[in-house]
Amino acid sequence: MRSPAIRIQELDDSQLEEFVDLWASQKSKLYVSVERVGGANDKGRDVIGF
Repeated sequence: MRSPAIRIQELDDSQLEEFVDLWASQKSKLYVSVERVGGANDKGRDVIGF
């Protein structure tokens, strides 16, 4: 079984965005809101937490 760090590195861009979105949503007690904003003009931010 591969380590979680190796498995995360193997995700494509879309899968990684989804993973981070799900992870941040689970940490929602630390954030007022979490948004997935990937796309054109996102200034490199795919998932943001406030």
